[in-house]
Amino acid sequence: MHPLGYEAYRDFFETHELPRAGDDPDRRATITKEFVTYAQERVGEYKYVRQGCEKVIDDLDDVPTGYVLQSDLDAFEAFVDEQLEALNEYRNSRFPVAYREEGPTWDRVDHRDLILTDR
Repeated sequence: MHPLGYEAYRDFFETHELPRAGDDPDRRATITKEFVTYAQERVGEYKYVRQGCEKVIDDLDDVPTGYVLQSDLDAFEAFVDEQLEALNEYRNSRFPVAYREEGPTWDRVDHRDLILTDR
């Protein structure tokens, strides 16, 4: 697949978002066929081109740091935003434990140094 070149790979995958294996098998199969056709138009209709394209698609799943879907990035960003909001809420609301008079028997509470008081 070396004759295809990096630029052709990049051009194809910039316009085709490949779903992860198992997420959308029909769409994945369609994109694989389109990639084979794309490569054959540029390299030639050889058996190694078809097999190489299928191997490239399979290899994308084996490289966790080499290929990240935009939807995964969006989900991760949303998760980080939620966690930051929770941390800021804790910081502003007497985290970790606010002292309450009607609380438990305070002399039996472990880690009493975490109880915040205004006394």
